[in-house]
Amino acid sequence: MGYYDIHFQRWLEHFPRDRFLVLVLEEDIAPEGSQAIERVYNFLGVDSSFVPNGLQEKRKSRQSHLFMRLKHISTRLAYFVAEHVPRLDAIEHLMRIPVHKEEKKILRETYAPHVKELEEILERELPWF
Repeated sequence: MGYYDIHFQRWLEHFPRDRFLVLVLEEDIAPEGSQAIERVYNFLGVDSSFVPNGLQEKRKSRQSHLFMRLKHISTRLAYFVAEHVPRLDAIEHLMRIPVHKEEKKILRETYAPHVKELEEILERELPWF
């Protein structure tokens, strides 16, 4: 969630809508990466039969909270710790920041108008609510 509608509107002040391809991770990319890359190629008007090496490789879906926090301090430190601390995932729960129901409600109320505006701009529903 964020203020994507405001930023996208600024781009649209300078470029026509048909110059943009907007893909949503949860719906367009994650389910089938090869279809997403083909859509991008078709949009760009390049050979859509090309499949980059490693496209089908499974990658960790997200980095741990601890790793992300360490990266903010130092990327080298984060990778050093990840490599040298066995079972880093065992202490992962210590680094989670709980988001309480009331906080989630405030976030939804704050971003709901922006998500709705973005949905109107993109002419599609978004999976964020």
